[in-house]
Amino acid sequence: MTKTIEFDWQLVSETSLHIHFDAPLSRTLSQTIGTIAQVLLSQHNDSIMNVTPSHNTLLIDYLPYRISPKVLILSIDSAIRHTSNTQTDKTHEVVLPAYYHPEVGLDIHQYEDKGLSLAQLIESHTQASYYVSALGFAPGFAFLAGLPRELTLPRLTTPRVHVPKGTVAIAEQYSAVYPDDSPGGWNLIGRCPLALFQPQAQPITPFSIGGQVRFTSISRKQFLDLGGELSSDTPHSNSHR
Repeated sequence: MTKTIEFDWQLVSETSLHIHFDAPLSRTLSQTIGTIAQVLLSQHNDSIMNVTPSHNTLLIDYLPYRISPKVLILSIDSAIRHTSNTQTDKTHEVVLPAYYHPEVGLDIHQYEDKGLSLAQLIESHTQASYYVSALGFAPGFAFLAGLPRELTLPRLTTPRVHVPKGTVAIAEQYSAVYPDDSPGGWNLIGRCPLALFQPQAQPITPFSIGGQVRFTSISRKQFLDLGGELSSDTPHSNSHR
């Protein structure tokens, strides 16, 4: 039997309950949080408006005239105990093709400055096994934990005003793919040709909390054949950061 994860809770408004899980950040914790979110929405779909999972928290927006915090807490406790007894590692894996090259990875030089070649960067980034520890910042943006220690870099002091859709990036202990054009302060190392947020599709994103993710290296031609775009307006100097 897996040890039950402890949690505490706090009412943050008349309609919102904040849950904090007392456990180290891990793949198991993320999978547990993702399962709990699904269970809550399934069991109380007439009284819960939204469940927002993150690295070690859940924010539950509910209708107080239909359900009480006490019932929600009992449901969470039950879901944790059930998940602890039945959870396996057989999670669906999302494979993300990525084109790694300075023309799309403007911060690759930072690794080269540290003595890590492009080939070593690619090998390290693609051999790692990642899991989704949070979704946020933008629709379809997944914080991917499991980054090898040698690839960690701090966020940029000043974010870029434009990061192209599909950009593969690194910040601190996470990797990610920008699902759309947006500002961003992460370090850019490549680009993925896949659409990672499609509002009209089901599911709208391939990512789920606790889900497994892996990167695979592709050539420039493969990137273009898969529908990838090489933006002509990507900034090329620090003055754009």
